[in-house]
Amino acid sequence: MKRFTFRLATVQRIRALEERLARERLIAASSERRRAESLRADAHQALREMMPSSGTATMHEFLWLDHQRERLNESLRLSEARLAVAHDAVNEARAAWTAANKRAQVLERLEQHSRAQWREETARDEQSTSDDLVNARFLLEGAQ
Repeated sequence: MKRFTFRLATVQRIRALEERLARERLIAASSERRRAESLRADAHQALREMMPSSGTATMHEFLWLDHQRERLNESLRLSEARLAVAHDAVNEARAAWTAANKRAQVLERLEQHSRAQWREETARDEQSTSDDLVNARFLLEGAQ
């Protein structure tokens, strides 16, 4: 009986590796997006918590508060830009993983189909061999 061999096994391994790498890139991009969301939330919270001065204040205090607000606003803008880039990276990584996953699954289904055909052929060959043995035995017994 011949062993089952899948002619595209090497391609299948390569596609599975591509799919795994694409999945890891998606995980990394999602992690980076979560970090960007956290930084944006922190910057937003810091801006919200900035205490307005109470009572009388000097011009120096007003300038310091204005500078702090500008710095926090810039930090918030940068974190929102980083988040937008992270969202784009996640979308690209998800699309790449989806494509790689489909390519890998096509070969898996092809292998399953080939294996099923091999089983059917093996079963037919075994049945044919069994029938030949029974017929040969019957002919031998009839000749005696």
